[in-house]
Amino acid sequence: MSSGGGYGLQIRQRVETSLVSSILTRLRHFLLPTVNPMESSNAEEVIVGFEGVSQAIMAEQALLEQGFYVRVMPMPAGIRAGCGFCLRFLPADLTKATAFLAERGLAIKEAWVKSPDGKSYRKAGIDGKE
Repeated sequence: MSSGGGYGLQIRQRVETSLVSSILTRLRHFLLPTVNPMESSNAEEVIVGFEGVSQAIMAEQALLEQGFYVRVMPMPAGIRAGCGFCLRFLPADLTKATAFLAERGLAIKEAWVKSPDGKSYRKAGIDGKE
């Protein structure tokens, strides 16, 4: 007779480990005294899209662990691309983040830069150039 645990138990343990790691990363990020460089109303920001939600979440976790200031958020209204979620961070980090994620098999699909008025986004090249 089969114990019924085998493969299902392994999957559950992997999911639990991933969730705990994600929670710890987020807690560390919020508990450490940091300045949010994007809180200024005129701060520039870039958002990037991925093929799937899981890629966006894994990319956020990897970037947070490397010290990037990044947030996962719903794709802004007016942009119809990818999975409906995106990562938001500073434009100066785009090239470095793209290379870092590519090494881990998490390719950015598209990128957009917030307009100076903060009301819209314009498409940007993945390398940070338009």
